Amino acid sequence: MINRWNLLVCGCAVGFLACPAYPLGTIPDYNFDWVVIGDPGNPGFEGGPAGQLAGRGSLDYEYRMTRTEVMVSQWFEFVQAFAPYAGDEANSFGFTGFFINLIGPAGIPSSYQITPGAENLPTNMNWRMAARYVNWLHNDKENSPESFAMGVYDTSTFTQNKDGTFNDQPTHSPDAKFWIPTLDEWLKAVYYDPTLNAGAGGWWHHPASSDNPLIAGLPWQAGQTNATLLDVPGLPNEVLDVGSYPVVHSPWGLLDASGGMREWTEKFSLSNGLRHTKGSSFFSDEFSYQWEDDILTVLANSVLSSGRREGLRVASQVSRCPTDVNGDGVTNVLDLIDLLLRFGLPSDPPCNASDINGDGETNNLDLILLLDAFGATCP
Repeated sequence: MINRWNLLVCGCAVGFLACPAYPLGTIPDYNFDWVVIGDPGNPGFEGGPAGQLAGRGSLDYEYRMTRTEVMVSQWFEFVQAFAPYAGDEANSFGFTGFFINLIGPAGIPSSYQITPGAENLPTNMNWRMAARYVNWLHNDKENSPESFAMGVYDTSTFTQNKDGTFNDQPTHSPDAKFWIPTLDEWLKAVYYDPTLNAGAGGWWHHPASSDNPLIAGLPWQAGQTNATLLDVPGLPNEVLDVGSYPVVHSPWGLLDASGGMREWTEKFSLSNGLRHTKGSSFFSDEFSYQWEDDILTVLANSVLSSGRREGLRVASQVSRCPTDVNGDGVTNVLDLIDLLLRFGLPSDPPCNASDINGDGETNNLDLILLLDAFGATCP
Protein backbone atom coordinates (compact mmCIF):
# COMPACT_ATOMS: atom_id res chain seq x y z
CA MET A 1 0.00 0.00 0.00
CA ILE A 2 2.81 2.40 0.88
CA ASN A 3 4.62 1.57 -2.35
CA ARG A 4 1.42 2.14 -4.37
CA TRP A 5 0.96 5.52 -2.71
CA ASN A 6 4.51 6.56 -3.49
CA LEU A 7 4.11 5.46 -7.09
CA LEU A 8 0.91 7.49 -7.55
CA VAL A 9 2.37 10.65 -6.11
CA CYS A 10 5.56 10.31 -8.10
CA GLY A 11 3.69 9.57 -11.33
CA CYS A 12 1.57 12.68 -11.08
CA ALA A 13 4.39 14.90 -9.90
CA VAL A 14 6.44 14.20 -13.00
CA GLY A 15 3.45 14.90 -15.23
CA PHE A 16 2.48 11.39 -16.38
CA LEU A 17 -1.19 12.14 -15.70
CA ALA A 18 -3.36 14.84 -17.18
CA CYS A 19 -5.35 16.98 -14.75
CA PRO A 20 -9.01 17.84 -15.39
CA ALA A 21 -9.90 21.52 -15.56
CA TYR A 22 -12.95 21.36 -13.33
CA PRO A 23 -13.66 24.59 -11.46
CA LEU A 24 -12.62 24.91 -7.85
CA GLY A 25 -15.72 25.02 -5.69
CA THR A 26 -19.09 26.49 -6.52
CA ILE A 27 -19.45 29.26 -9.09
CA PRO A 28 -21.99 31.85 -7.86
CA ASP A 29 -25.26 32.17 -9.76
CA TYR A 30 -25.77 35.91 -9.08
CA ASN A 31 -29.55 35.45 -9.59
CA PHE A 32 -29.10 34.56 -13.25
CA ASP A 33 -31.16 31.70 -14.65
CA TRP A 34 -28.45 29.35 -15.95
CA VAL A 35 -28.65 26.61 -18.56
CA VAL A 36 -25.97 23.93 -18.77
CA ILE A 37 -24.84 23.18 -22.32
CA GLY A 38 -23.64 19.59 -22.34
CA ASP A 39 -22.89 16.80 -24.83
CA PRO A 40 -19.09 17.35 -24.90
CA GLY A 41 -17.49 16.20 -28.13
CA ASN A 42 -20.57 16.99 -30.20
CA PRO A 43 -20.30 17.06 -33.99
CA GLY A 44 -19.63 20.46 -35.50
CA PHE A 45 -21.95 22.27 -37.85
CA GLU A 46 -21.92 20.67 -41.31
CA GLY A 47 -21.43 24.04 -42.99
CA GLY A 48 -23.33 26.12 -45.51
CA PRO A 49 -23.45 25.68 -49.29
CA ALA A 50 -19.96 27.14 -49.64
CA GLY A 51 -18.64 25.51 -46.48
CA GLN A 52 -19.37 28.51 -44.25
CA LEU A 53 -18.88 27.77 -40.54
CA ALA A 54 -18.14 24.11 -41.27
CA GLY A 55 -16.99 22.37 -38.10
CA ARG A 56 -17.90 25.29 -35.84
CA GLY A 57 -19.70 24.67 -32.57
CA SER A 58 -17.94 21.40 -31.71
CA LEU A 59 -16.81 21.67 -28.08
CA ASP A 60 -15.24 19.14 -25.73
CA TYR A 61 -16.46 20.68 -22.47
CA GLU A 62 -19.63 21.65 -20.62
CA TYR A 63 -20.42 25.28 -19.87
CA ARG A 64 -23.30 27.46 -18.72
CA MET A 65 -25.18 30.22 -20.52
CA THR A 66 -27.75 32.58 -19.10
CA ARG A 67 -31.23 31.65 -20.29
CA THR A 68 -31.91 35.23 -21.33
CA GLU A 69 -29.90 38.31 -22.15
CA VAL A 70 -28.72 40.48 -19.27
CA MET A 71 -31.62 42.58 -18.02
CA VAL A 72 -31.61 46.30 -17.22
CA SER A 73 -32.00 45.58 -13.48
CA GLN A 74 -28.98 43.26 -13.54
CA TRP A 75 -26.91 45.80 -15.47
CA PHE A 76 -28.01 48.62 -13.14
CA GLU A 77 -26.06 47.09 -10.24
CA PHE A 78 -22.93 47.20 -12.39
CA VAL A 79 -23.58 50.79 -13.49
CA GLN A 80 -23.78 51.90 -9.87
CA ALA A 81 -20.63 49.98 -8.96
CA PHE A 82 -18.56 51.21 -11.91
CA ALA A 83 -19.86 54.81 -11.86
CA PRO A 84 -16.94 56.22 -9.82
CA TYR A 85 -14.50 54.91 -12.44
CA ALA A 86 -16.54 55.57 -15.59
CA GLY A 87 -14.99 58.94 -16.42
CA ASP A 88 -16.07 60.23 -19.82
CA GLU A 89 -18.30 57.19 -20.33
CA ALA A 90 -20.50 57.99 -17.34
CA ASN A 91 -23.41 59.03 -19.56
CA SER A 92 -22.68 57.03 -22.72
CA PHE A 93 -25.09 54.51 -24.23
CA GLY A 94 -22.27 52.00 -24.21
CA PHE A 95 -22.24 52.17 -20.42
CA THR A 96 -25.80 52.92 -19.28
CA GLY A 97 -27.76 51.44 -22.17
CA PHE A 98 -31.05 52.93 -23.31
CA PHE A 99 -32.98 52.43 -20.10
CA ILE A 100 -30.67 53.69 -17.34
CA ASN A 101 -30.53 57.45 -16.99
CA LEU A 102 -28.03 59.83 -15.43
CA ILE A 103 -30.03 62.27 -13.29
CA GLY A 104 -27.31 63.92 -11.22
CA PRO A 105 -23.56 64.48 -11.12
CA ALA A 106 -21.57 61.97 -13.16
CA GLY A 107 -19.59 59.42 -11.19
CA ILE A 108 -22.03 59.18 -8.26
CA PRO A 109 -23.91 55.84 -8.10
CA SER A 110 -27.09 57.39 -6.69
CA SER A 111 -27.30 59.66 -9.74
CA TYR A 112 -28.64 56.85 -11.94
CA GLN A 113 -32.15 55.51 -12.20
CA ILE A 114 -33.95 52.93 -14.34
CA THR A 115 -36.67 54.09 -16.68
CA PRO A 116 -39.90 53.03 -14.90
CA GLY A 117 -41.11 49.66 -16.20
CA ALA A 118 -37.80 48.83 -17.91
CA GLU A 119 -36.34 46.63 -15.18
CA ASN A 120 -36.79 43.36 -17.08
CA LEU A 121 -35.97 44.60 -20.57
CA PRO A 122 -32.75 43.45 -22.25
CA THR A 123 -30.02 46.04 -21.89
CA ASN A 124 -27.44 47.16 -24.43
CA MET A 125 -23.76 48.00 -24.01
CA ASN A 126 -20.51 48.24 -25.93
CA TRP A 127 -18.14 45.24 -26.00
CA ARG A 128 -15.46 46.71 -23.79
CA MET A 129 -18.03 47.55 -21.11
CA ALA A 130 -19.37 44.00 -21.35
CA ALA A 131 -15.81 42.82 -20.70
CA ARG A 132 -15.62 44.98 -17.57
CA TYR A 133 -18.93 43.51 -16.45
CA VAL A 134 -17.72 39.90 -16.59
CA ASN A 135 -14.45 40.96 -14.93
CA TRP A 136 -16.56 42.29 -12.08
CA LEU A 137 -18.59 39.07 -11.85
CA HIS A 138 -15.40 37.01 -11.90
CA ASN A 139 -13.97 39.11 -9.05
CA ASP A 140 -17.00 38.48 -6.81
CA LYS A 141 -18.45 41.93 -7.53
CA GLU A 142 -15.74 43.65 -5.53
CA ASN A 143 -15.93 47.42 -5.67
CA SER A 144 -12.38 48.33 -6.65
CA PRO A 145 -10.77 49.55 -9.87
CA GLU A 146 -8.94 46.24 -10.26
CA SER A 147 -12.12 44.17 -10.14
CA PHE A 148 -13.33 45.85 -13.36
CA ALA A 149 -9.94 45.91 -15.07
CA MET A 150 -8.71 42.32 -14.98
CA GLY A 151 -9.50 38.70 -14.26
CA VAL A 152 -11.21 37.72 -17.51
CA TYR A 153 -10.06 40.40 -19.95
CA ASP A 154 -7.11 42.70 -19.25
CA THR A 155 -8.48 46.14 -20.00
CA SER A 156 -4.96 47.62 -20.15
CA THR A 157 -4.80 45.97 -23.59
CA PHE A 158 -7.81 47.98 -24.79
CA THR A 159 -5.67 50.22 -26.98
CA GLN A 160 -5.25 51.05 -30.66
CA ASN A 161 -2.08 51.47 -32.68
CA LYS A 162 -1.26 54.27 -35.10
CA ASP A 163 -1.82 51.93 -38.04
CA GLY A 164 -5.39 51.33 -36.90
CA THR A 165 -4.86 47.83 -35.49
CA PHE A 166 -5.97 46.88 -32.00
CA ASN A 167 -4.28 45.24 -29.02
CA ASP A 168 -7.35 44.01 -27.09
CA GLN A 169 -6.94 40.65 -25.37
CA PRO A 170 -8.69 38.44 -27.94
CA THR A 171 -10.00 35.63 -25.71
CA HIS A 172 -10.90 35.25 -22.05
CA SER A 173 -8.41 33.97 -19.48
CA PRO A 174 -8.43 30.16 -19.10
CA ASP A 175 -9.45 30.29 -15.43
CA ALA A 176 -12.32 32.77 -15.94
CA LYS A 177 -15.49 31.99 -14.02
CA PHE A 178 -17.62 34.18 -16.32
CA TRP A 179 -16.95 35.47 -19.81
CA ILE A 180 -18.47 36.73 -23.06
CA PRO A 181 -19.45 33.62 -25.06
CA THR A 182 -17.20 32.45 -27.85
CA LEU A 183 -18.83 32.16 -31.25
CA ASP A 184 -18.71 28.37 -30.96
CA GLU A 185 -20.39 28.45 -27.55
CA TRP A 186 -23.16 30.70 -28.83
CA LEU A 187 -23.75 28.57 -31.93
CA LYS A 188 -23.96 25.34 -29.94
CA ALA A 189 -26.27 26.81 -27.29
CA VAL A 190 -28.72 28.14 -29.87
CA TYR A 191 -28.64 25.80 -32.87
CA TYR A 192 -27.25 22.41 -31.79
CA ASP A 193 -29.73 19.69 -30.85
CA PRO A 194 -28.35 16.54 -29.19
CA THR A 195 -31.58 14.63 -29.93
CA LEU A 196 -31.37 14.92 -33.72
CA ASN A 197 -30.24 12.03 -35.93
CA ALA A 198 -31.38 9.35 -33.50
CA GLY A 199 -29.39 10.89 -30.65
CA ALA A 200 -26.20 11.45 -32.64
CA GLY A 201 -26.87 15.20 -32.62
CA GLY A 202 -27.38 17.74 -35.37
CA TRP A 203 -27.94 21.37 -36.22
CA TRP A 204 -30.92 23.64 -36.92
CA HIS A 205 -30.60 26.74 -39.09
CA HIS A 206 -32.86 28.99 -36.99
CA PRO A 207 -33.47 29.43 -33.26
CA ALA A 208 -36.15 27.43 -31.45
CA SER A 209 -35.35 24.06 -33.07
CA SER A 210 -36.41 25.10 -36.54
CA ASP A 211 -35.08 25.36 -40.07
CA ASN A 212 -37.68 28.03 -40.81
CA PRO A 213 -37.64 31.69 -39.74
CA LEU A 214 -39.60 32.56 -36.61
CA ILE A 215 -42.81 34.59 -36.88
CA ALA A 216 -42.40 38.20 -35.81
CA GLY A 217 -45.19 39.45 -33.59
CA LEU A 218 -46.50 39.75 -30.07
CA PRO A 219 -46.51 36.54 -28.02
CA TRP A 220 -50.25 36.72 -27.35
CA GLN A 221 -50.87 36.99 -31.09
CA ALA A 222 -48.97 33.82 -32.07
CA GLY A 223 -45.71 35.73 -32.53
CA GLN A 224 -42.42 33.92 -31.88
CA THR A 225 -39.96 36.80 -31.79
CA ASN A 226 -39.99 40.52 -31.00
CA ALA A 227 -37.53 41.21 -33.80
CA THR A 228 -38.90 44.02 -36.01
CA LEU A 229 -41.46 45.29 -33.44
CA LEU A 230 -39.86 48.73 -33.53
CA ASP A 231 -39.86 49.02 -37.30
CA VAL A 232 -42.73 47.12 -38.90
CA PRO A 233 -45.79 49.20 -39.83
CA GLY A 234 -48.91 47.95 -38.13
CA LEU A 235 -47.06 46.39 -35.20
CA PRO A 236 -46.80 48.22 -31.87
CA ASN A 237 -43.69 50.25 -31.16
CA GLU A 238 -43.08 48.08 -28.12
CA VAL A 239 -40.06 46.62 -26.35
CA LEU A 240 -40.79 43.43 -24.42
CA ASP A 241 -39.35 41.92 -21.27
CA VAL A 242 -36.85 39.10 -21.60
CA GLY A 243 -38.53 35.70 -21.56
CA SER A 244 -41.76 36.96 -23.13
CA TYR A 245 -41.82 33.93 -25.46
CA PRO A 246 -41.38 31.05 -22.98
CA VAL A 247 -42.40 28.29 -25.40
CA VAL A 248 -39.96 29.49 -28.08
CA HIS A 249 -36.55 28.23 -27.02
CA SER A 250 -33.39 26.55 -28.22
CA PRO A 251 -32.96 22.78 -27.75
CA TRP A 252 -31.16 23.59 -24.47
CA GLY A 253 -33.85 26.00 -23.27
CA LEU A 254 -32.32 29.39 -24.13
CA LEU A 255 -34.88 32.15 -24.71
CA ASP A 256 -34.79 35.25 -26.91
CA ALA A 257 -31.99 34.18 -29.24
CA SER A 258 -34.07 36.06 -31.83
CA GLY A 259 -35.07 39.62 -31.07
CA GLY A 260 -34.17 41.66 -28.02
CA MET A 261 -30.61 42.79 -28.69
CA ARG A 262 -28.01 41.34 -31.00
CA GLU A 263 -25.61 39.47 -28.77
CA TRP A 264 -21.89 40.03 -28.43
CA THR A 265 -19.51 37.11 -28.82
CA GLU A 266 -15.81 36.97 -28.11
CA LYS A 267 -14.67 36.38 -31.71
CA PHE A 268 -12.33 39.24 -32.60
CA SER A 269 -10.28 40.70 -35.41
CA LEU A 270 -7.17 42.56 -34.21
CA SER A 271 -6.77 44.23 -37.58
CA ASN A 272 -10.00 46.22 -37.46
CA GLY A 273 -11.31 45.92 -33.88
CA LEU A 274 -14.49 44.07 -34.80
CA ARG A 275 -16.17 41.71 -32.34
CA HIS A 276 -18.73 39.38 -33.86
CA THR A 277 -22.42 39.32 -32.95
CA LYS A 278 -25.24 36.84 -33.44
CA GLY A 279 -28.99 37.11 -33.68
CA SER A 280 -31.50 39.78 -34.60
CA SER A 281 -32.81 42.66 -32.47
CA PHE A 282 -35.79 44.89 -31.82
CA PHE A 283 -34.35 47.17 -34.49
CA SER A 284 -34.19 44.58 -37.28
CA ASP A 285 -36.58 45.14 -40.14
CA GLU A 286 -39.05 42.62 -41.50
CA PHE A 287 -36.61 41.47 -44.18
CA SER A 288 -33.30 41.40 -42.33
CA TYR A 289 -34.30 39.59 -39.13
CA GLN A 290 -34.80 36.25 -40.88
CA TRP A 291 -31.34 36.52 -42.40
CA GLU A 292 -29.79 37.67 -39.11
CA ASP A 293 -31.29 34.70 -37.23
CA ASP A 294 -29.87 32.14 -39.66
CA ILE A 295 -26.93 30.16 -38.31
CA LEU A 296 -24.85 31.18 -41.33
CA THR A 297 -25.10 34.91 -40.61
CA VAL A 298 -22.41 36.36 -38.38
CA LEU A 299 -22.34 40.14 -38.04
CA ALA A 300 -19.80 42.35 -36.27
CA ASN A 301 -19.38 45.72 -34.64
CA SER A 302 -16.38 47.71 -33.48
CA VAL A 303 -15.14 47.62 -29.90
CA LEU A 304 -15.24 51.41 -30.21
CA SER A 305 -18.94 51.45 -31.08
CA SER A 306 -21.64 52.68 -28.71
CA GLY A 307 -23.25 49.24 -28.65
CA ARG A 308 -26.68 50.69 -29.38
CA ARG A 309 -28.05 47.39 -30.69
CA GLU A 310 -25.85 44.86 -28.88
CA GLY A 311 -26.53 43.07 -25.63
CA LEU A 312 -24.98 40.24 -23.66
CA ARG A 313 -25.68 36.65 -22.69
CA VAL A 314 -23.11 35.56 -20.10
CA ALA A 315 -21.17 32.29 -20.29
CA SER A 316 -19.79 30.57 -17.21
CA GLN A 317 -18.05 27.52 -15.90
CA VAL A 318 -20.34 24.76 -14.68
CA SER A 319 -20.60 24.88 -10.93
CA ARG A 320 -19.13 21.88 -9.10
CA CYS A 321 -19.09 20.79 -5.47
CA PRO A 322 -15.55 21.33 -4.15
CA THR A 323 -15.16 17.70 -3.10
CA ASP A 324 -16.59 16.31 -6.36
CA VAL A 325 -13.16 16.34 -7.96
CA ASN A 326 -14.13 14.50 -11.16
CA GLY A 327 -17.46 16.27 -11.58
CA ASP A 328 -19.70 13.17 -11.69
CA GLY A 329 -22.17 14.53 -9.13
CA VAL A 330 -21.09 12.60 -6.03
CA THR A 331 -18.08 12.57 -3.71
CA ASN A 332 -16.83 9.00 -3.84
CA VAL A 333 -13.83 6.72 -4.30
CA LEU A 334 -13.20 8.06 -7.82
CA ASP A 335 -12.65 11.54 -6.38
CA LEU A 336 -10.36 10.07 -3.72
CA ILE A 337 -8.27 8.39 -6.41
CA ASP A 338 -8.04 11.60 -8.42
CA LEU A 339 -6.96 13.53 -5.34
CA LEU A 340 -4.28 10.98 -4.46
CA LEU A 341 -2.96 11.00 -8.03
CA ARG A 342 -2.45 14.75 -7.73
CA PHE A 343 -1.19 14.87 -4.17
CA GLY A 344 1.46 17.57 -3.79
CA LEU A 345 0.70 19.29 -7.08
CA PRO A 346 0.25 23.08 -7.21
CA SER A 347 -3.25 24.27 -7.97
CA ASP A 348 -2.42 26.30 -11.06
CA PRO A 349 -4.82 25.37 -13.92
CA PRO A 350 -5.50 22.84 -15.14
CA CYS A 351 -4.48 20.96 -11.95
CA ASN A 352 -6.91 22.77 -9.64
CA ALA A 353 -9.85 20.46 -8.99
CA SER A 354 -8.16 18.47 -6.23
CA ASP A 355 -7.08 21.61 -4.35
CA ILE A 356 -10.39 21.60 -2.49
CA ASN A 357 -9.63 24.33 0.02
CA GLY A 358 -7.89 26.56 -2.53
CA ASP A 359 -4.64 26.98 -0.59
CA GLY A 360 -2.49 26.43 -3.67
CA GLU A 361 -1.64 22.76 -3.23
CA THR A 362 -3.32 19.36 -3.08
CA ASN A 363 -2.42 18.12 0.39
CA ASN A 364 -3.65 16.53 3.63
CA LEU A 365 -6.13 19.35 4.27
CA ASP A 366 -7.88 18.58 0.98
CA LEU A 367 -7.90 14.88 1.81
CA ILE A 368 -9.61 15.59 5.14
CA LEU A 369 -12.30 17.70 3.45
CA LEU A 370 -12.97 14.99 0.88
CA LEU A 371 -13.26 12.25 3.50
CA ASP A 372 -15.62 14.39 5.57
CA ALA A 373 -17.92 14.74 2.54
CA PHE A 374 -17.53 11.16 1.35
CA GLY A 375 -20.78 9.82 -0.09
CA ALA A 376 -22.43 13.24 -0.42
CA THR A 377 -24.41 13.95 -3.56
CA CYS A 378 -23.72 17.27 -5.24
CA PRO A 379 -26.73 19.33 -6.31
